[in-house]
Amino acid sequence: MDKVKLDTVLSRVGRLKEYARNQIIYRQMEEPSGLFFIKKGKVRNYIVTEDGKEKTCTISIEGEFFGLAYFFDDGLNDTSAHAMEKSQIYTIGHDGMEHIYRHEHDVVVQILKSMAQKMRFLSFQMTSLAFLSADRKIAQMLVHLAERFHPPKPDPSPITINCTHEDIALLSSTSRTTVTQVLNDLEKRQLVSKGYRSVIIHDLETMKRIIFE
Repeated sequence: MDKVKLDTVLSRVGRLKEYARNQIIYRQMEEPSGLFFIKKGKVRNYIVTEDGKEKTCTISIEGEFFGLAYFFDDGLNDTSAHAMEKSQIYTIGHDGMEHIYRHEHDVVVQILKSMAQKMRFLSFQMTSLAFLSADRKIAQMLVHLAERFHPPKPDPSPITINCTHEDIALLSSTSRTTVTQVLNDLEKRQLVSKGYRSVIIHDLETMKRIIFE
């Protein structure tokens, strides 16, 4: 769906709010306040355990919906969410959702696509945690992010992933130090290079192969 058209629809049915870095958007086990869409920024969705530990589930970026359980049931929030940077986020409440159900089928498709991506990513995380070493988890995470946010290209041109070392560590359940070590090793092998708050993959196919070395 066209970004301008989507923004036009959401501006009619939702409320746009600006969040500061690290500001809480919603908390686990609270009553949902609506469905959310990121117009600008980045959001971390995570689970807090009884002993206070946090486990990152997903990182949602510009152009994605999150808080998707609200779309399908009336249960409590299954995760917490906070803005990882200054962000502009739409909240779509009950009346807005009713309008989308009845009149905005293209938006419904976008919401379902967001849910499918989240489910695929959580499945990917479970497999990665169970079977891969830390360096392979990080390599696989980079491959996943490259394929998720960049359509396939006929030529092997570099792919820029806009994420920090901390983002990669949170998503791969590793430490920031380990991420830096692995990226340094991949850089020596000329597979990646490090940019400002980004990682550039120079050879995606080789990256895929090293996961299974």
